[in-house]
Amino acid sequence: MDIMFQYSDDNGTTWSPAVGLNDDTGTNSQVNPAIAVDQATGSVGVSWYDARNDQGNGGFGDTNGIPNDDVQIWATFSTDGGVTFVPNFQVSAGTSNSADTESSFDFGDYTHAAFQSGSFYPAWSDNSNSTGDNPDGTLHQLDLYTAKITVP
Repeated sequence: MDIMFQYSDDNGTTWSPAVGLNDDTGTNSQVNPAIAVDQATGSVGVSWYDARNDQGNGGFGDTNGIPNDDVQIWATFSTDGGVTFVPNFQVSAGTSNSADTESSFDFGDYTHAAFQSGSFYPAWSDNSNSTGDNPDGTLHQLDLYTAKITVP
């Protein structure tokens, strides 16, 4: 699965061609995108759960030896209204696994984003404990994380 983007500037009568936003070359999944438009600048920000680093080999991005089930939050943005996007960048500091949440919600529908005056704020569910203060510990219940991304 990939993250695609297209837009309409005539109230949905016509649409731009779909453009792939995730720029990885592998076959792992990208899911649950969140999009926001900066009303002050017209810039567009998009973030998503991304399994590109989960090769199932116990390395960076893998928590359990199984490929394509661990994720990080990745993002991109456009400063020209969605015509072009900057290369993808990793936002989250840790790697999360929804199966370890012991919940039927998995990650649920809990990716969101806000964008105002040059600051893009993705928000996501995370059980990596990358900040060291998840009361349930690493790879257990989900906490809400966010990050501020300054867009030039």
